Amino acid sequence: MRSEIQDRMIILQNSIKVLELILKKLRNQNESFYLNRIQKRINVYKQELQIHKNILL
Repeated sequence: MRSEIQDRMIILQNSIKVLELILKKLRNQNESFYLNRIQKRINVYKQELQIHKNILL
């Protein structure tokens, strides 16, 4: 169970990094249509990551 949670945490961390890079690129190109959707997804992943961290504590 612990390794599954840790695996999920790694996936979430990597997903957040990728989405933040995409978000940065879109901001530079003024692509506002996707900015809110990507930011919401980042926030959801961060919340899930925090839940997993709390489980491991």
